[in-house]
Amino acid sequence: MRHGMTLVLALVLGGCVELVGPIEPPPASGYALIYEGRPDGAPELLRLRLESGAQPTRLLPNGMVGRTPTVSPDGQWIAFASWDAFGISHIYRVRRDGTGLRELTDSGEDDDQPAWSPDGTRIAFRSYRTRRAGEIFVMQADGRLQTNLTPAAGQAAVDHGRPAWSPDGQRIAYTSDAGGDYGIWTIRANGTDPRQLTNTPDFDTEPSWSPDGQWIVFRRSNSAIGSDLMKMPATGGVPLRFAMAGEQRLPAWSPDGTRIAFVTQNGLYDLPLIASMRPDGSNALVHTPDGRWGGVRPAWQRVE
Repeated sequence: MRHGMTLVLALVLGGCVELVGPIEPPPASGYALIYEGRPDGAPELLRLRLESGAQPTRLLPNGMVGRTPTVSPDGQWIAFASWDAFGISHIYRVRRDGTGLRELTDSGEDDDQPAWSPDGTRIAFRSYRTRRAGEIFVMQADGRLQTNLTPAAGQAAVDHGRPAWSPDGQRIAYTSDAGGDYGIWTIRANGTDPRQLTNTPDFDTEPSWSPDGQWIVFRRSNSAIGSDLMKMPATGGVPLRFAMAGEQRLPAWSPDGTRIAFVTQNGLYDLPLIASMRPDGSNALVHTPDGRWGGVRPAWQRVE
């Protein structure tokens, strides 16, 4: 695939398939995508400006491993996960120019999947420090006051992950198998009022809110469709399916609400690539170039 290549995309609603489009030129500059790539084998954080012909650049010093990035609302900081010498994942933050690296968690168990709050003061993340399963924690942006939002005292292990803040900062969407199958849930930022939004035999994961708070886009996997992106009202309801060739995952809504970034992969052994589309499924484009760069877990950053 070449940089800027178009994807064939359909929006499925009520069992009918309708091609949406037309295909248009690449989106205007103004944003970059921070994502996890593997140019030399190990995962690194890369930055790609959304301009025709742009090439990715490395963000971290000395080939440091970087995974699951999230960008602060002002675009100045990036939080991410990285492994230590024992293979345990910790959360770090770094300035957009690669300076000011600081470790935020050191629990002795895996901490990853950070998500920055809309006001920039807190970071939600997944942690295995209880040694049961993944749970959703929240901490201050400097690493203080790490609090478990999903404790399951006296219960069998329930796995939670992929936290995503609502635009008003009041709720956090996440993935959980508390209902038996993996589904999309939300919870208040203080750990109260958990609500299950999807309840199907499918595997529903990786939620991302629209900036107006009205929609949640997520990944649905099952044997019939493979892995596709879905969009539903933020309070729950019947989702719409974005149907396209190959596997789609890890959606991320842009801060201005005009595009959804995601990962597309046409086969088990094909390189995953970063793409984006409009919220109605039109104007789907691949952004990452050919070859060794690949890419997963995109996050948006405003370009100064």
